[in-house]
Amino acid sequence: MGEHRTTIYRGLSPRRSRGYGVLARLLAALLIASCLTAGRESLPRRAPAFFPADVVWQIRLAAAVSAPAAFDAERAYVPLRNGLIVAVGQSDGRTRWSVDLPTTVTPAAAGGLVFVGSRSAVYALAAANGTVRWTAPVNAPIAAPVLFHTDWLILGLESREIVALRGSSGDEVWRRTVGAAVTAQPAISGDRVFSALADGRVVAFDLRTGDPVWERRLGAAPTELLALEDRLFVGSKDNFFYRLDLEHGDVEWRWRTGADIIGRAAADDRNVYFASLDNVLRALDRGNGAQRWKAALPVRPISGPVWSDGALFVAGAPSLHAFSAGTGAAEGQFGADAELLGPPHVFRTTEGEVRLVAVTGDGSVFELRHRVDPPLRPLDFVPGTKLAPEPAPRVLSTGATPARPLSPRQH
Repeated sequence: MGEHRTTIYRGLSPRRSRGYGVLARLLAALLIASCLTAGRESLPRRAPAFFPADVVWQIRLAAAVSAPAAFDAERAYVPLRNGLIVAVGQSDGRTRWSVDLPTTVTPAAAGGLVFVGSRSAVYALAAANGTVRWTAPVNAPIAAPVLFHTDWLILGLESREIVALRGSSGDEVWRRTVGAAVTAQPAISGDRVFSALADGRVVAFDLRTGDPVWERRLGAAPTELLALEDRLFVGSKDNFFYRLDLEHGDVEWRWRTGADIIGRAAADDRNVYFASLDNVLRALDRGNGAQRWKAALPVRPISGPVWSDGALFVAGAPSLHAFSAGTGAAEGQFGADAELLGPPHVFRTTEGEVRLVAVTGDGSVFELRHRVDPPLRPLDFVPGTKLAPEPAPRVLSTGATPARPLSPRQH
């Protein structure tokens, strides 16, 4: 009798061992799938890439642009070098109105009004037709973009002062001397108003009274401010990007770059994003300042990034570029006819479609939308010339006797 031999694997028969192996692989696959799903859910919500895009409309205004435009839900308000403020409808690109108010700073638009700093006064215009609602003298030219926030109008003046007005009436509430030139649009968070100064200071004031609360000196002049509900983010010309505590102005962390920070940062609930003049776009953790990713910019940025639906839009000279906020991956670009002036305005239509409006320095305003290819449909006909059917080939008779199969004995 032959020898019967069974191989034992750690006390298990081969069949049972194979069964446990399949179970282990199944559990491992479920664990990996769970981790991948959790990772995807932790990333910012991702919308389809905006580019490639088509031009919805484009107009050329009567003169070059003197300052970046302001926007509300319906119109763009563009200051021109010929002294006009022109309102352009975002739905069709048509001029709604124009008013002679020379300015070199960006207006503010909100609450049905447009606030324009012209010479040594500020004007409140009706957004619908451009009529003047009120005028308030401020006794000095306005040095930085106008800020409007919940009926507060905050102005930085060339006289090295910060002035707070009531947006509804133009009445002056308080005025404070800051001792240095105002370099950027002020910012508001809660009951504080913040100002960036040319001598390297960031100063906080009480919004209601104008009383100084704190000041923090950075390594060089700060750039534009991003004031959130819990922290203040600001870049500087010392090549650092800072996070400051709102309550006391303490530097909680800073990140070194290869060049000056440009424009205002953008943020979502996870990260803060900013551009620098070493042509790099960066994402840092809002909490601890750890770098999430960085992406090389193919052009020199002219402003900070704009966040919309999980995408970042960066204006260069003369093109717009999009990046994924989650990964920093490039998501296309659009080349303009001239150098852009200011960041793009990204918004949604009443139908939920994402649109983008941009302004170039030579006075061109255009709107883009995501290019949607038409759906595929079956052809109603086959293109080309219809060929006549060929006749079936004829079998010619040779008169030969058909072959017969051989019998087995004839092999």
